[in-house]
Amino acid sequence: MHEAVHIVLPGQVLGRAQPRARETVAGFLRRVRRSGGAPRAWATDILPTVVAINGEPVLRADWRRRRIRASDRLVVMSRPLGGSRAQNKQVLGLVALVGLSLLAPGVGTWIAGLGLGISASVGSAAFLIGGSFLVSTLVKAKAGGQDDDAGQVYSFAKQANSARLLQSIPVSYGRVKRSPDYAAVPWSEYIGNDEYLNILLSEGCGRYSREQILMDDTILWDAATGVNPEFTGVSVAFYEPGEEVTLFPVNVYSSPEVSGQELPKPADGYVGGFISAPAATTTTDLAIDVAAPGGLYTTNSDGDRRPFFVPIVAEYRPVNDLGAPTGGWSQLLGQSLGGVTNKPKRWSFKVTVAPGRYEVRLKRTSAPSTDSNVSDTIVWMGLRAFLSGPRAFAGVSTIALRLKATQQLTSAAAQALKVIETRILPVWTGSAWVELPTRSPAWAFWDMATNTDYGARRSAAKVDLQGVLMLAATAAARGDCFDYEFTSSVGVPEAFDTALATVRAKHRWAGDMLTLVRDEWRAVPSMLLTDRETVRGTFAVDYEFASSDAADAVIVEYVDETTWQAEEVQYPAGVVAENPMRMQIPGIVQRAQAYREAGFHYRQNVYRRVRPSVTTEHDGRLISLGEHVQIQSDLPGAWGAAGVVAARAGATLTLEPAPAWAGAGQHYVVLRDRTGAAFGPVKCARGGSDALCVLDAADLAIVETAQGQALAAVLARAEGSELPTFAHGLGSAWQRRCIALSGAPSGDRVSLTFVVDDPRVHDDDGAADPLPGLPSLSLPKAPIVAGLLATLEQNVLEPVLSASWFPASGALFYRARISYDAGESWTSLPDVTAAELSVVAEPAALRLQVSAVGATQGPWATVDLDAPVIDGSKLPVSAEQFTDATRDLVLKRTQAALTSLQDGFNALAIIVADVDAAGDLNRRDMARTLAAQLGAASAKFSEEITAAVGPDSALAQQVTELAAAVAGVDASLKARFVVAVTPAGAIAAYELETTAQGASAGLRVIARSDGAGGAIGEVQIDADRFYVSGDGINGVPVFLVDNTGPTPVVYLNGDMVAAGSITSPKIAAGAVKTISLEASSVTTDKIIIGGVATSNIAPGAVTAFVTETLTTTLPPSSTPSATSVTVFTTSIVRTAGSSCIVRANIGTNAWNMPYTDRGSGTVPVTVYRSVAGAAETVVYSGTLFLGAYPAGYVGSTAMINFGGNPLPLEFLDADNISGATTYRVVVGGVGSSGFYGSRIISMTEFKR
Repeated sequence: MHEAVHIVLPGQVLGRAQPRARETVAGFLRRVRRSGGAPRAWATDILPTVVAINGEPVLRADWRRRRIRASDRLVVMSRPLGGSRAQNKQVLGLVALVGLSLLAPGVGTWIAGLGLGISASVGSAAFLIGGSFLVSTLVKAKAGGQDDDAGQVYSFAKQANSARLLQSIPVSYGRVKRSPDYAAVPWSEYIGNDEYLNILLSEGCGRYSREQILMDDTILWDAATGVNPEFTGVSVAFYEPGEEVTLFPVNVYSSPEVSGQELPKPADGYVGGFISAPAATTTTDLAIDVAAPGGLYTTNSDGDRRPFFVPIVAEYRPVNDLGAPTGGWSQLLGQSLGGVTNKPKRWSFKVTVAPGRYEVRLKRTSAPSTDSNVSDTIVWMGLRAFLSGPRAFAGVSTIALRLKATQQLTSAAAQALKVIETRILPVWTGSAWVELPTRSPAWAFWDMATNTDYGARRSAAKVDLQGVLMLAATAAARGDCFDYEFTSSVGVPEAFDTALATVRAKHRWAGDMLTLVRDEWRAVPSMLLTDRETVRGTFAVDYEFASSDAADAVIVEYVDETTWQAEEVQYPAGVVAENPMRMQIPGIVQRAQAYREAGFHYRQNVYRRVRPSVTTEHDGRLISLGEHVQIQSDLPGAWGAAGVVAARAGATLTLEPAPAWAGAGQHYVVLRDRTGAAFGPVKCARGGSDALCVLDAADLAIVETAQGQALAAVLARAEGSELPTFAHGLGSAWQRRCIALSGAPSGDRVSLTFVVDDPRVHDDDGAADPLPGLPSLSLPKAPIVAGLLATLEQNVLEPVLSASWFPASGALFYRARISYDAGESWTSLPDVTAAELSVVAEPAALRLQVSAVGATQGPWATVDLDAPVIDGSKLPVSAEQFTDATRDLVLKRTQAALTSLQDGFNALAIIVADVDAAGDLNRRDMARTLAAQLGAASAKFSEEITAAVGPDSALAQQVTELAAAVAGVDASLKARFVVAVTPAGAIAAYELETTAQGASAGLRVIARSDGAGGAIGEVQIDADRFYVSGDGINGVPVFLVDNTGPTPVVYLNGDMVAAGSITSPKIAAGAVKTISLEASSVTTDKIIIGGVATSNIAPGAVTAFVTETLTTTLPPSSTPSATSVTVFTTSIVRTAGSSCIVRANIGTNAWNMPYTDRGSGTVPVTVYRSVAGAAETVVYSGTLFLGAYPAGYVGSTAMINFGGNPLPLEFLDADNISGATTYRVVVGGVGSSGFYGSRIISMTEFKR
């Protein structure tokens, strides 16, 4: 009789037993449960159970009557329970996977019989992916040449951050670069006059190790260095799942109705009201943004700006969810906006309100001015509601960014934020679970299977941990990674196989245990199938022959992690493929891994072209997808012989039928144990007859040790069971190692399809070609400036800043700026389109920054330059020029000091006005007055004292006034003391004003800070005459300032002035006359570079130079040799006190020019002087810029022409020498290829 079997679907075998003749089903089940073996193995009351005989179900009511015949095949099948609602997901996933993941008997018909709507043919699969490429592997790759919108890594379109409402939260594994979604709607606010954008990004489910935050391609934050110093006002905070966001409020709603409405005159009423928040929300704070787009100021008759103030009032009232008011209007805030600037000025006000939903309106209480000298337009920029709600996100990691709006950080750039990060997952270390950053596909699979938030929610006891550990070790040894982001919902089976495909694996089920199988070569097959286990007439072999259009290469498309751009790799490398197969394997971002997988798919297409198929009985139920099975069959003629082992005597086996021992060589036998597993092959020899097989004792011992099973255990069988099976053949060529690809159960039989494996398929040899050095198909959005070089050198009158850099790919133009205070303040230079610039600069140390602008502005490249060494002897200057420059310098610095002082008192006026207008201050005022009058005589004393404090400000002020008058003659005195502290800084001031019948004098003292570390103290004295003297009436004054005459005069006591303490910037304009100067007392080395402009030189102030006849020696016009020197020699007789200027025209063609990375040609120029035949002295040394290198120039000994007109060279020799003087000019120097240089076209000499 046939053996009965009990199976728990989808395929776990719980028990096997031999029925007895004429035994009923109920009697059989009762007997085997009581047999003492494993009673639960035959329990039918724990799980829903069906009994089938010969494929036909037997109702439970018929179990007592239905008897088992000798030819019957009895199968007991149980189904797992559904469990609670939380388990529905995994149960449904399990049911959906039955036909795809396991080759189990009777699955299709049994499920169809249960009415689950899954047909028996669900296990069939297709193996061709386009063209004639044969897929004979467990892993299915996606066809190439497609753009997967569902997979971010493989979507090459421009990506931007967005809020995906009601969409799936992404889940990432491994190391990815992606554009995170907004976790909350971004919102902006003004702090002072600066705008800040608050962005909360959702990284996705789980925890992450952050590497970089980028703005397009520009690094904004790096884990090693923090925030990029090129960006100012950037704050970054990271929050793990469930942590509360503290960098800024999260639940903020910006009203779309408020968008820059101008506040009209008071008679036109309010702007609004506008609803501040959506329905069904609760507001706790309201914020209003207003701005003066044209600045806020008034100008006096002299054109100087003065403070101007505009009072505004905001009101609010409660509304319900329908927007209908539920209360009256109340004042939200009253504020006086003050300013003294022609630049846009902004204010933000935030007020705490009772929880509710509100409508807000706003107006100004003063009419807009119609005067042309006043700018007071006020617009309503924004209305925000701060809502109550959670500030933490369970199960989701977030990144909070607070960005200050600058030239580089714009709203468009803030929508192109990307993150490079690695997923943190639970990893078993051998002794404990530890959360670590990992790129392993094995731990990604484990997380998908066990995660209760988004995964299959499998119990850890129901997932094959040992298999996961083995796969993790394999992936680590090979360097295989899974780097991918799931952006939309996918089925758990698809997610499993997406991760496992990167390491050539696939998930499968062993009963209710989730496990996996990897496509790899195995030393020992898991089962032996011979003709004895095959249904007669069902064995077939398909030979797939390559067609004329067969793929001649495999190309894997992927995104490379070094460039984060689309790349591809081909196997075989270095072959021009005419008909390649293109594919994508999501999760691969490493070129070496992509190359290995391309080779694997190529080799399986070449070497796996033999497909046997068989139909088995119960043995097929033990074969799972991907199992390695050794198949024997007589049909092909070279696949060995099979039979049963009828008896054993020591190492001698009796085989039936007797195999053929023909042919010379070593014979092998493979035995099948009671589980169907293959034992062997073992070397053997013919005994006394063909039926006797003598096992090689030494080889048998090796096999027993390697497989952990003794020969006796292999051959052991239960009473009444079938005899052990063998397979036999000459050598090893007959042994066919096969991989199970699919199975279709039908009744008590299973049809199986295999592919014959080849060890060459798994030979991962060779290495991929390096990434091509071709330019990227996509230009960088934020171009990068590299190779910035700059010089600051003396010119004829003013220093010249010259800079050059490598042209940046994707740059439309370049921005540059300079700073003379180490980056505290910047001066913008004109934009340029060429990769170079030349501008006049101050003779001081400076910092130069250059950035390229493409789709967005790239990072700044920086270079610091020292102040140039100025040789004043080269600059002729007159005394009048010196005087004018000194006067201009004094006036400039005086005006700057007065402007700074006035700015301080303007800021003080704004603070006082804000205090007067504010309604939320704790304020105390005190005033007193004392007055007397008698006829035409009067006297008055008054005093006002104010003390006020607010949430972030404090002010104290005292104003005292005295006045007296008699018959039209009056005098007054006013003194004011003010101290204040605000978010903008601290300020303390004292003002004294005195008047007496038309005369006036005053004193202003102020000290202030700007809140950012800067501080200044200033004093201003207003008087007709001011002097400083020692103690007592008879003291001698140090200096006296007298403004009573038509021209202000400063008197200085020379006896009290230290030697060397008076320099030119301290001498008043006009105080030094040229007639008062001693001859030769003013020399060029005492003049500041840039302090004398040619426009200030009076006619006749500078003695003209005259041309003198020269004796010249010019070099030949032909190319000089490497040993010659390009020189010009001139002789001149000079008299004492004379000066000499030599001018030369230098040609722009040169020979033997070396190549430098500056991209331009420069040559050194040296001038030597010899007097009366004495040794030469260097009187000039510098460089000459010939021009940019021609295209493609890398250095040549040939003559090249830089183009353009001849270049002028001028030098001054003003030494007090006399005698016959010879000048020798050398244009060139020694380079890598010898001497190089340019030739002189002509020279002219001038003498005074």
